[in-house]
Formats: sequence, structure tokens, C-alpha cells
Amino acid sequence: MFSVQGVLIAFLLHASAASADGNTPPGFPNMTACSGSIDPAVGCVTIPIVSDSCLDLIGGFSGLNHEISWVQVPNDYACTYFQNFGCLAVEEEDHTTLTSGTWNMFDVPTVSGTQNFNDLTSSLNCVFGHGCDVGCLNVLLED
Repeated sequence: MFSVQGVLIAFLLHASAASADGNTPPGFPNMTACSGSIDPAVGCVTIPIVSDSCLDLIGGFSGLNHEISWVQVPNDYACTYFQNFGCLAVEEEDHTTLTSGTWNMFDVPTVSGTQNFNDLTSSLNCVFGHGCDVGCLNVLLED
């Protein structure tokens, strides 16, 4: 049987190694997604981020499926929001990528301009190390 100290040491060593590669931030970052307003907070949920991992809005997050109106993306991250589960985009309009900051999903940037992505998100994927301003957003969207 594992001891509590052994499990804790293994966890800390894993977290330390993950942070040392320069591609994963130290700590456990979160993003915020709201079904209503972000200020004042209405229907907001804190979502832990696992960099470059798809999160379907099911289970504990099913209340946000097709309900997200506002998001707050942490510094140095870019998050892509998808209309479909599995982080799949069939058409250009099926997803949007947002960088660090607070975003109203009614008016988000895409490769071809802006679009209303309110209440469309079913899955999302955030990547560390891609935080940038809107000027570099088109590069991210084309990837």
C-alpha cells in the first residue's frame, strides 16, 4: 500500500519535472467560463487547465455545454473553443481561439473577422506559451 508521504513526494516530483521543461507553467492554472455575466459573476465556473488537452463540457461541466457567454483566459495561454465535442472543427466557423484576457463570446475574432460564438461551445483546448495580443491571433487560428 502507498503511504501518503510517498504519494505526495511522487506528485511533487512529477509537477516539478513538468514545470522544468519550459512548456508547462508552474502551479495549476484555471480559466473562468460564465453562462451569464463575468462582472458581476453570474453562472461562472472555474475550469482547471491541462495544457494541450481537450475538455468536453460533459459531466461536472455539462451545465456549460452550449451556455458559455464570457470567458477569462489566463496569461500566456491561448484557448480554442469548439462547437463540437472532441475539439473537432469541420468548418472555419466551428471554433474560435482566444488569448489571455476577458472575452465576450458575442463578438470574438476569427480568421475571417468576428463572429457571435455565444452559447456554442461544447469543448475547449488551452495551450500554454501562446499568450499574445490580437495581432498574433491570426497566426494561431491558421495553425
